[in-house]
Amino acid sequence: MSAQRKGMNRPDRVDHVPMMAQMQNIIDFPPAPKLDAFKRLDPAKANPTELAGEKIFMSKGRCAECHIPQESFLDHQMHDLKLERFYRVGQTVNDFVFMPDGPIKTLTLRGIKDSPPYLHDGRLPSWPTRWSSSTSCSA
Repeated sequence: MSAQRKGMNRPDRVDHVPMMAQMQNIIDFPPAPKLDAFKRLDPAKANPTELAGEKIFMSKGRCAECHIPQESFLDHQMHDLKLERFYRVGQTVNDFVFMPDGPIKTLTLRGIKDSPPYLHDGRLPSWPTRWSSSTSCSA
């Protein structure tokens, strides 16, 4: 039985794929009025807590190693974050069994506060969940 008859509609590469790419190019990141041209916080616009967070992001947290500010906070690479550090392997939550994932693509952080749940598979329901286990992004 063909995939088409099963209900899978593979896009016609000649027509659909260019249209999807064109649509993706229309969608942009949300505005970030506190960032300067180099994607760093503007001290005149950011509050002390935000500036302290940026300092951790750039140094102790090592987040900027993969979430490169000048590259829209990503590096187009795969990284093994060893996420099993943050859960018991085999634990089930919301019908999701936690297993080691291996490498995952670096996701952008632009607009992240407006897009829960977090991580590539949505296993972290809120932003503070991630930081309750570790202060470093890197594995």
